[in-house]
Amino acid sequence: MKPRLWTKNYILMIVGTFISALGGIGLNIAFGLVVFDNTQSTFMSGLFSAISMIPNILFPLVVGPYIDRHDPLKVLLKNEKMLAIIFIIAGFFVHFNGFSYWAYLLIILLIGLFGIVSETASQSVSAQVIAKENYSRGFALMSTIYPLCQVLVAPIALFLYHRYGLATLFFIYAILTLIDVWVESNIVHEFVYNTDTVNTKINLVHDLKEGYAYLKKDRALVSVLVFSSFVVFTSAGSNLWYPFFSNSETLTIYDYGIITAIGSAGYMFGGLIHSFFVIKDNWRYIIAVGVYFIFVVLDATFLFMPFILMCLTRFLLGLLGMNSANIRTTAIQHRLESKHRAKVNGFFSIAFSLSLMLGQLVVGYLGDRLPYEWVLILCQLVYLFGIVVIILPSKNGIKTLYNYSTQK
Repeated sequence: MKPRLWTKNYILMIVGTFISALGGIGLNIAFGLVVFDNTQSTFMSGLFSAISMIPNILFPLVVGPYIDRHDPLKVLLKNEKMLAIIFIIAGFFVHFNGFSYWAYLLIILLIGLFGIVSETASQSVSAQVIAKENYSRGFALMSTIYPLCQVLVAPIALFLYHRYGLATLFFIYAILTLIDVWVESNIVHEFVYNTDTVNTKINLVHDLKEGYAYLKKDRALVSVLVFSSFVVFTSAGSNLWYPFFSNSETLTIYDYGIITAIGSAGYMFGGLIHSFFVIKDNWRYIIAVGVYFIFVVLDATFLFMPFILMCLTRFLLGLLGMNSANIRTTAIQHRLESKHRAKVNGFFSIAFSLSLMLGQLVVGYLGDRLPYEWVLILCQLVYLFGIVVIILPSKNGIKTLYNYSTQK
């Protein structure tokens, strides 16, 4: 008998993640805008974003092995309580001191450190409260949470940011984080983790070698990691949307908010479709490849479009992007063993962080020197290179990885 997806634990995880995402999205939007608003430089904004991601490079290497040896839910709850305290302190600091490039950077670095713990622990929790047979539907539904919240929050966050400032968003997020802790504290599950040396000093070097060895022996996983890094690099091009809209003679920052919400709505509907209609085993690869090529064409021409066509494009790419992301995520999680999941996810997180940091620096530098439209075209040429060199060659094993069998 196939296990149920909608267990009490899964529902609590969905609700808790939704509550947390409501505040997190508003805060992320504000931090993404405040630097450009005060510096009017895409490079300074890119530099801010790149430096703020430094914790994502090395910290996951410590967090992954630690969570592999501890109950991930307990780690998650303790960390969320610390984050709530940080949000309150940061809110008061921002309220009384105003904009300071380096002070804001220090705040976002601190939030980033604790955010990595929450993200890694949450991945381990969700991967175990969902039965493997339900991974495709379960992760598809969870992946709709962030875009749904973005649809609801993006216009409101822009209004609150411009009307009341960053401090207000900090206080709102603190309250929502505490509610999230209360909800997820009701999860009851026997989590699987490495108990061999749980009471001894963690051998970090050994754990890292073990995780690296596990990843290295699987060419398909390595290929997905490299390709996804290319995609993350090109995603930094979206950092130019806000400067483009804010400097446009015909568009406004609220149009930017609408575009963001519509893209998230597409992603959300894609998740809902994917949760009810499971893609057949031998169709996942070809669908993912088709989506990749569509992204290259539409993202490269996005800023040349009239506003109505922009809206349609973002909705379509959101819908398609969710499905390709779900194909990749479920394939990776299906392949990984529970005792190695956090370590390998840590390597993925580091690779993506490095790629995004580099992308933000390159895109920010080019954005101060070239028309924003041409920078996006260059980004999509990088995306296209990744498809041709990594995804299409059969020797990399992507097709086999994506088309895994759901039958025992």
